[in-house]
Amino acid sequence: MRVHVQHEVTLHDPSREFQLFLQWGNYNYDDGTAQKGYRFIWKQNGKLKPTRGQARIPSTDDIIALVSAAKAAGWGNLDERKGLV
Repeated sequence: MRVHVQHEVTLHDPSREFQLFLQWGNYNYDDGTAQKGYRFIWKQNGKLKPTRGQARIPSTDDIIALVSAAKAAGWGNLDERKGLV
């Protein structure tokens, strides 16, 4: 599977080693199918850290703040199931 990120937001100071991001993008699967959706992912010094496994999110406040930032940026209401992409 490959993910093509179309949008992302973060709330963390770029000077920190690890930053939590909320991303929206296309999920392209090996069988040729594709879906759109969101993911939380960590980056270290600007590079993805998928090796950290599922994204551990320190608090629900972080989730709410990231979703709010995505909505403020105009893409936080995207929903493939409702045709809002």
